[in-house]
Amino acid sequence: MTAMQENSEARELIRRFRASYRNLYRLWRGAGSQPASAALHTPQERPLTVSELPDQVRRLVAEHQKQHPDRRLTFIKHLRTENGKPVLVVEDDSDLPPENEILTTSQTVTLNTTETLRVITDVFVARID
Repeated sequence: MTAMQENSEARELIRRFRASYRNLYRLWRGAGSQPASAALHTPQERPLTVSELPDQVRRLVAEHQKQHPDRRLTFIKHLRTENGKPVLVVEDDSDLPPENEILTTSQTVTLNTTETLRVITDVFVARID
């Protein structure tokens, strides 16, 4: 795969992410309710830092920062779901950063037995400055 093809695929993934994104803070505040099982915080109430990212996500971010030392990342959104349901949302009513200023990273972990199925996904959004 050429660098141009990788660039095109990366841009398309960002576009799909942006197209499917729903601001839960805005949705829940506008409706006047949120799921009882979900905690909702703004980034001001619960700042998002690189040191708090899951280990593998933190390593990916560190690699990205080494490749782009002139760019600063500010994490602005975090969504954690368990079995597809939001349990933690950290965001405010702001939109996603523009296409050329967004970084997304995520991690999914699972636990499965004959009696238990847990799928936990964390999605983080950062603004590239």
